Amino acid sequence: MLTLLAEVGDSAEHPIPVGIETDRGLWVGALRETGRAIYPINPLAASRYRARYALSGAKSDATDAVLLANIIRTDPDAHRRLPSTPS
Repeated sequence: MLTLLAEVGDSAEHPIPVGIETDRGLWVGALRETGRAIYPINPLAASRYRARYALSGAKSDATDAVLLANIIRTDPDAHRRLPSTPS
């Protein structure tokens, strides 16, 4: 994923924020080490956004990736940013 982010302009000076449906685990730990903003989106909240934007409400990895990116792009202030270091 970090390679994909780099291909679209991610850098140490300007890291792209990430929306993810969990606030723990190895992947979240690895993302934290990059210093980027991480927004754990509650799965129920993601489901509500999905209902707003998808006609069928069907869940798929590809649509969820776009959905989470759009949530962070359009409503970052409505969601809690994960602290940069674990407490």
